[in-house]
Amino acid sequence: MRDEETGSWWQQVTGEAIQGPLKGQRLRPVFHDELTFGLWKREKPAGRVLRPNEEVARAGNYVPANWEERMVKVPVATSAAIDQSLAPRTLVIGVTANGVSKAYPFAALLKQSLIVDEWVQCQSFL
Repeated sequence: MRDEETGSWWQQVTGEAIQGPLKGQRLRPVFHDELTFGLWKREKPAGRVLRPNEEVARAGNYVPANWEERMVKVPVATSAAIDQSLAPRTLVIGVTANGVSKAYPFAALLKQSLIVDEWVQCQSFL
């Protein structure tokens, strides 16, 4: 994530700025929840939903249809040595046990129902 105000790059998992003028600072966590529209409407029957501003839409300032294609081309910012065993932006599942964290490619988890691994202390790159 890159914020347009300062140009800093933010690590989404930790909320730490990893590049730019705010490098080393952390975002303040904000409580949030994700739920279906139906559940939200039951909980907040008088709630209002914003609709797109038609003037902005006509000007083309909303996220373009090819946003994901464009994001694949954005360079991946890191703060330490890069592990070349995975392509940038590979979707991974992270697991932490006994203070040791590991990441497994989501595609590997889909291919096999069980991954057997040894949990050893490893160097952290964050």
